Amino acid sequence: MAAATPEYVFMYPDDRLDPAHQNPAYQGEVDLQDTRMTDGTLVFTFKQMNHTFEGKYECYVFQNGYKILIGTINLKAVEVQEQKAVLGEPVRLIYRCDINNTSGIKLTKPNLNQSEYVFMYRDNRSDPAHQNPAYQGKVDLQDRRMTDGTLVFTF
Repeated sequence: MAAATPEYVFMYPDDRLDPAHQNPAYQGEVDLQDTRMTDGTLVFTFKQMNHTFEGKYECYVFQNGYKILIGTINLKAVEVQEQKAVLGEPVRLIYRCDINNTSGIKLTKPNLNQSEYVFMYRDNRSDPAHQNPAYQGKVDLQDRRMTDGTLVFTF
């Protein structure tokens, strides 16, 4: 009988990656950004997203011998949309999402430092603490209640 395929997308026991328990389809494809988890946030990055990675993901932490579910995300791959903007004119970035009761929104750009972002909204207000200085005072989120599932960022 063949050995079972490992069930984990990413496993990080004792402060190191454990590829023996990682499903081969994800080896070299998934990374944990801040391995120290300094602010309590787990950020996983898929290096090259494709439709193979679509589906439900559950994140567990292991504490004192217990496996604790801390979050579930249903991931769907979408095609990148190109949007042109006129220099000096306002531009709107529009995203559709099916997420209800979200606790926060983070708009980022790949070339920013891990701790920086373009715009962050949480606890019912914008959070400029680690916003990249180039975007401070220049980005806003319209309809902060996101009543119809649309996120509109205006630059």
